[in-house]
Amino acid sequence: MKFAYLCQWKPLDGLNIIFIMARPIKETPILTGADADRFISEMERVNSLSKEARAANRKKLSEEFKAAMKHITLCL
Repeated sequence: MKFAYLCQWKPLDGLNIIFIMARPIKETPILTGADADRFISEMERVNSLSKEARAANRKKLSEEFKAAMKHITLCL
């Protein structure tokens, strides 16, 4: 796979388990200029959300997660 590592694990009970692991995170770049300004303004916008807006965001995310879980099969 291009964006993941495969990790194989064989526990004592004889099962063969394969994990798909994310790639290591690279060092965060230092932002300058317009990128830094955009980052600061976005952080201020997020910090200024009201409790009602945060609750609405949580509810929307929860509904989207439940809908996505209907299409995901977990195989152990």
